[in-house]
Amino acid sequence: MGTNPPTGVCGERGRRPGRGAGDPADLQDPALQAEFRRGMESLLQADVYGAETALLTGRDKAPREPWPHVGLAMIAALQNHFEDSTRELDAAIGLVRGATGRDAELIASLDMSDEDAAKGLAAWETVRAKSPKVFLAHLCSA
Repeated sequence: MGTNPPTGVCGERGRRPGRGAGDPADLQDPALQAEFRRGMESLLQADVYGAETALLTGRDKAPREPWPHVGLAMIAALQNHFEDSTRELDAAIGLVRGATGRDAELIASLDMSDEDAAKGLAAWETVRAKSPKVFLAHLCSA
């Protein structure tokens, strides 16, 4: 599999240089963006191994980027590896602590959800109101 994710899951698209409008803002490197997208596309296709491989590659290339950590936290939780999930989510939250912007708010809402479901839901609604396509924007690039 190349760096372009398969088409059809989120619509047709071609390779684009640089960051696109729907890519996570923290992912500045096009190769890292491609690994993240490949990981999320694999996860959507129930290819946990492919998703984990792509996201581990992304995390290894850029350990200071939060999104690969978030993806790995989801995968670990799906596999009932809750200590690994917590470690990866804590890493992502730590990387955005004190930061501003859409991605930082979205990841911070995950932390709030873990502490207090109502607080987390309120934070998610705030993020969603500011960026209505935020969830799909992180999985798909138009």
